[in-house]
Amino acid sequence: MLTSKKTAKIYGFSALTLYISCLVLLILDHNDILKGINTLTLPLSRFLFECCSIAFISCAIWYSLFQNGKANIKETWNKNKFVTFALFFCFVAESMKLFPVIETFALGAFFLTHIFFILECFKIRKFKPFDLYILAIFIVISIAFYLSMMNKLNSNDNIGGGGIIGLLYKIAIPLYICLLGISCWRAILLYNSTLSVPLLIGVLIFYISDLIVVSGLTADIPELSYDTVVWVTYLPAIFFVSITNVDFLKELKSNW
Repeated sequence: MLTSKKTAKIYGFSALTLYISCLVLLILDHNDILKGINTLTLPLSRFLFECCSIAFISCAIWYSLFQNGKANIKETWNKNKFVTFALFFCFVAESMKLFPVIETFALGAFFLTHIFFILECFKIRKFKPFDLYILAIFIVISIAFYLSMMNKLNSNDNIGGGGIIGLLYKIAIPLYICLLGISCWRAILLYNSTLSVPLLIGVLIFYISDLIVVSGLTADIPELSYDTVVWVTYLPAIFFVSITNVDFLKELKSNW
């Protein structure tokens, strides 16, 4: 029988193995170790790296559904459905990266990811008047961040491949920055809810990671440094989000 203890141990081992594999494949990709070997869509090292990332997210989705064991999947679904949907759209976004033709639409999937983060946060903690003070801080941060990149963003004709897609990107990016701020705002307010702290940590890391991604559209960041910072933060963010609503460390330490 698949119990909560078994799922925690299986997920912990799988997540660690896949994360290390992703980092190794990232190094291989940037050092051209498998240079000249290509798949139908991407160089082999990059293809394997993306597949490994997708496998990691798949494990996260699996754990968000089975964290209380197979017998309690209906109860877990009712508790974790917004988290599961958020992770699913991360899966969709990463899958799009396997196909350069549709990769530019991955931003839309990440939009939906953050919307489900926000819904999960509202489910855990209802709105209170005090929340507006914290929101004001994130509004200032979001505006300042956008203003710092606005000129370069508007003058860059290659974003999203240019054309109509590029224009949509220029409209979507400020909206996405606002959405990141809102999701982080709601997550920060979960600080006093023990089982929701992983969601707080995950969304906060997501916030930092996605701001780096957006910065990379206009700033001259070395590719290796950019990829390394993004992927060192992105997968741990997914891991923390997936262990929301469960005492993961307690499950890991318990006997089979």
